[in-house]
Amino acid sequence: MKAMKNPPGAVKTVMEAICILLGEQAERVVDPASGKRIEDWWKTSVRVLGNTAFLKTLLTYKRDEIPPQLMKRIREKYVPDPNFQPERVETVSQACAGLAKWTLAMDKYDVVAKIVAPKKIALAGAEEQVAKAEAILVEKRAHLRSVQEKLAVLQKQLDDNLAKKEELSRQVNRIFRKKNH
Repeated sequence: MKAMKNPPGAVKTVMEAICILLGEQAERVVDPASGKRIEDWWKTSVRVLGNTAFLKTLLTYKRDEIPPQLMKRIREKYVPDPNFQPERVETVSQACAGLAKWTLAMDKYDVVAKIVAPKKIALAGAEEQVAKAEAILVEKRAHLRSVQEKLAVLQKQLDDNLAKKEELSRQVNRIFRKKNH
């Protein structure tokens, strides 16, 4: 790719995204058509591709430290671009299609790391709270069973004592009736 003097648009687009993720800056050149200064990402791309450690840089990329403004730029400009899709890029350059896949993978990783991961942490915290609450509930239910068992014993004693009282009351009434007769 670095040998291309005027690469296809898809290659330029992918390399522009790679340069952005690597924190590179575009060169400012004069546009021959308008005479105004424009960003030339291809010159930066050739320099990046010429780096002998380019692949190692991608392999050791600090994906957990991608600045949000870079990911915002990638998501807004490159991810939705049909010329950025690996299937389309592959028709022009297989190597560049791999770089497009890498960029899209960084996007997906960033989504997972910054959106899903905090939710997993929150879920783990909530599950821990539920476990603690369930442990307390088990303890309270055991205590309730104990109290209910004691209450059942006391209720039985009360019923037995009321039955005795009733029996004694009848006996007293019988004795009292016998004496009065």
